[in-house]
Amino acid sequence: MFGGRKKRVEKLSAGVKTNLEDGESIRELVQTQTGQSAAANASAVGTSAFMSSELGIFYRSEVSAGPHVLVATDRNLYAMRLSGGRLLDVGDVVLKAPLDNADLYQGKKTLTFGGIKFHVMGLFGEHADRLYDYVKQSGGATESKPAPADAAGSRREQRIRDALDD
Repeated sequence: MFGGRKKRVEKLSAGVKTNLEDGESIRELVQTQTGQSAAANASAVGTSAFMSSELGIFYRSEVSAGPHVLVATDRNLYAMRLSGGRLLDVGDVVLKAPLDNADLYQGKKTLTFGGIKFHVMGLFGEHADRLYDYVKQSGGATESKPAPADAAGSRREQRIRDALDD
């Protein structure tokens, strides 16, 4: 049933290897996206189609997603861009840190690395748990919730953010 995920992981792993240091081996990888969750993207696309049919003109909701893959190796934690029609083309390294300095935080369906929140894609939840556990064993995980990028918000806004993150 989940054979498609296994093939996806194999293809992503093959693309990731070109960005690794000599002698590094992949321990775990997770497909993620920045900006907003996949559910929020689907909702925006659905809204766009509904609005287009209601208004009689083309309407597009804003979708702010950046697909990435998080990769834990025996030495480092990486974030790499994904592109292509099926998001199987691995691009540049956007973040890299030694495992013991990775400062990785795990939320309910997110991983925060380098101050950037990565939303874990569907069917990659177990991979995210294993990646976090591996980084934690290496001393690079944190239990401290990272401060939001716009930390100057009100106490009410902060409570809402905390509730959404948990």
